[in-house]
Amino acid sequence: MVNAIISEMFISDYLILLADDMAIQPINRMTVQTHRTDELAHSNIFKQLTKAIYHGLNEEQREFFTDILPKPVRWFANSELTVWRSMLKQIGFPHVDRVIADCEAASEINLMRIDFSHVTRLAEQLGILETANGNDNFAREGLVSSTPSTTY
Repeated sequence: MVNAIISEMFISDYLILLADDMAIQPINRMTVQTHRTDELAHSNIFKQLTKAIYHGLNEEQREFFTDILPKPVRWFANSELTVWRSMLKQIGFPHVDRVIADCEAASEINLMRIDFSHVTRLAEQLGILETANGNDNFAREGLVSSTPSTTY
């Protein structure tokens, strides 16, 4: 469930990039814009369902949800360098291993390249960041600063 929540939140950001990219074919931009419009139509419903589901969980399930929620954000920040290595080798790109090694040195996971504020906002709305465990989990993943929580 958590992966679906994060995917739904991040897909719109990705679609915005593609829909506004003048370097891709117009038909592809229109297709992406149509998909983006569809995502926007149900994104608020998905967030409301998430809130209803979370508040229906028992304490143990909420703790698990709290532990897992920040993790997929890092997956979206991942540059997927193993996939790029494979694709570049398939097309015969020169010096693939050196190029990928340079990228790896710059850090494969870069949270600065994505906007994850909507995830932290959802966590705030659910009350997750008001707990020590929630704040610690989000801080461990680099999504909030590690300030002490007031709820223990």
